[in-house]
Amino acid sequence: PRASHGFHGRGGRSYSASLTRDRETGIGGEYTEALFIKGVRTGRTPGGGSISPPMPWQNYSKRTADDLKALWAYLQSVKPVNNKVKEPVRAAGAKKAG
Repeated sequence: PRASHGFHGRGGRSYSASLTRDRETGIGGEYTEALFIKGVRTGRTPGGGSISPPMPWQNYSKRTADDLKALWAYLQSVKPVNNKVKEPVRAAGAKKAG
């Protein structure tokens, strides 16, 4: 198993998932290029949930369509990595994302 890299913020602790094309634990099973670009622009997953830290989607949201298509193409070229991560842990009193 691979290490999960956690992010601790006001809402609790979340973990970085695989951005590779792995169909089980990465973006290969849920995202198309169009859904990836929409997600980066809006901070929402294809299922309507929030994209949480540690993914800095806000840093990419204003990129051009060509830049985001190039990022998608790069991610598709990376060897798939199966990396099941822990579920987020909400801080006491934090509302569920989504």
